[in-house]
Amino acid sequence: MLKSIRKNMKPIMWITAASFIATIFFAWGMGVTSKVRTNITVAKVNGAAIKNDEFRYALISLERNYRRMYGDQFDRIKKNLDLEKQVLNQLIDQKLLMQEIKKQRIKISDKEIIDRIKQDPVFKDKKGRFDKAKFEQYVNGIPASQWQKIENGIRKSLALEHLWRKVTDPVIISDKKILDEFMQKNEKVKINYICFHVDEFKTQVSVNDEDITEYFSKNKKEFKQPDRVNIEYVFIKDEERAYDLSIDMGEENKWKEILKKENLLSKQTGYFAEREEIAGIGYSREFSQIAFSLSKDDISDPVKTAKGFCVLRLIDLKPSYIPDQIEEVKEDVRNRLTALKAEELAEKKADEFIEKSQSAKNVEKLAKKFGYEIKQTDFFERGVYTKDIGYAPKLIAEAFLPEKGDIKKVSEPQGIFVIELVERKAADKEEFDTQKEQIKQTLLQKKKQSVYEKWFKNLKQEAKIVNNLDKIRRVQ
Repeated sequence: MLKSIRKNMKPIMWITAASFIATIFFAWGMGVTSKVRTNITVAKVNGAAIKNDEFRYALISLERNYRRMYGDQFDRIKKNLDLEKQVLNQLIDQKLLMQEIKKQRIKISDKEIIDRIKQDPVFKDKKGRFDKAKFEQYVNGIPASQWQKIENGIRKSLALEHLWRKVTDPVIISDKKILDEFMQKNEKVKINYICFHVDEFKTQVSVNDEDITEYFSKNKKEFKQPDRVNIEYVFIKDEERAYDLSIDMGEENKWKEILKKENLLSKQTGYFAEREEIAGIGYSREFSQIAFSLSKDDISDPVKTAKGFCVLRLIDLKPSYIPDQIEEVKEDVRNRLTALKAEELAEKKADEFIEKSQSAKNVEKLAKKFGYEIKQTDFFERGVYTKDIGYAPKLIAEAFLPEKGDIKKVSEPQGIFVIELVERKAADKEEFDTQKEQIKQTLLQKKKQSVYEKWFKNLKQEAKIVNNLDKIRRVQ
């Protein structure tokens, strides 16, 4: 079948070829000075070279993916990503794995490739069967060289799957391990707790200007100001009309003209950060995401908000910065320091209560004496959330550790908790059979991943890898 496919390929259209060649040249030359444009060796893996053309082509592909994800914000975050290092590490790993595939004589037959193609939903009919006509139509619509690349990609993917299986097939999970996981996963506890809310202690602490100045001078990075944008926007009730007008507005210098022509009144948000409330809009994740993806004077597609459809125009962007002077963030520093001192006081009160409870005959009476309210949860399982307290991963983890009657202190965003185990309920073994296979597969996959990662780490440590990236950077 593969030979037949290759034989019946249509000739490459010159436009496609020209586009492909232009892309290659662009990728090779991007970001490279004349000193390193030649196809030098960027790295070696056991003597096999990774050339500059391969490296640059992979780099531009990754950059395009990031740009699709982050839009214009990509240029601001690019320097923190070190994409060159990411790309080269990926290429080194790929080279090493392909060498191992060759060493272990893993070969992929044409039949395996055909079977994999037949599994692709793109080539199936409405009944889920492989549609040969649909497949041939697709194949005949692309250049032969492109199909060859697709075929090679499938072959490599299948070879990597074979390698994965050779490494991980010996992994097993014992029935005892599965049962232990079931018992732990389905065990439940009930606790008593007192919450020392940090906010309630803020009125009991004081912060002076000297404290504020000292804290700011030592922790300036905590008060880094985020990117902020100022957006001009207009509400348009009808979605279809909003789309039509956004297209017209997108033409050069047409924004004001269209507003006047359509008798539309625009507003400005004022500067806001991505996760802040927006004046006139409120909290809107979609509005913020679109706003921060725009370039100056760009016009957005309509954005749905609680108040209707909006078309946005970016007026200005203020980049993030670390303030040098305390004046603009003084209240933020005051609030931060007040919260820290209040948390320290809450912890102190919790520690004092735990200490006194060790000798108290009745903890409830002790709590009542100090004016603390003891609450009790319903039974809950391991996880990160309880109905009574909410999101509290550290508290939940600690709740399963003590013995009945033990008292512990746990810190969560809601406050400082003092907890006491009231009752522990074991898992119902009668439910084991219904969960056994699922638990087994979860544990098996996790263990296989761990075994594979350890195997690959050893493979990489034993390999002879020469990385020339830093040398190339120095001559740019």
